[in-house]
Amino acid sequence: GTFGEFGWSGILSGAGIVFFAFIGFDAVSTAAQEAKNPQKGMPIGILVSLAVCTVLYITFAYVLTGVANYKDFGKGGAGHEASVAYAISTYMHDYQWLSTLITVAILAGFSSVILVLLMGQSRVFYSMSKDGLLPSVFSDLHPKYKTPAKSNFLLFLFVGIFATFIP
Repeated sequence: GTFGEFGWSGILSGAGIVFFAFIGFDAVSTAAQEAKNPQKGMPIGILVSLAVCTVLYITFAYVLTGVANYKDFGKGGAGHEASVAYAISTYMHDYQWLSTLITVAILAGFSSVILVLLMGQSRVFYSMSKDGLLPSVFSDLHPKYKTPAKSNFLLFLFVGIFATFIP
């Protein structure tokens, strides 16, 4: 096969994808300054969410190994994003609703990751602004919620405009 498709190169490619699936958990730590008891709550929150996601990933992979041949997972959607939905719709004819549900869950997952990363980025910009590395507008806090609302708005605006013109 092609490099990165099957065999050991495919395993390493899959490990890289899973690595990036797990790397988003560090974004949670950027919100530590807003937690009531960060020394206790942050490690528990990160470790429990890591454990839950790991169990879900392993269980999902285990079930799909029994559903379809591994070669079928390379045939899904335009960019192979929905190969799981393809396998379900191909082999589990009575479960088309599950294929649709998984596609919607993938879109919700992408959206939530983008929002969490933008939230984390605004907190990084807040800290950089407090240190004088960025303009002070990034360290302005909302009077009621005590969050960097202007930084959030500017980042959302920038990313929204960028996403409008770039596929």
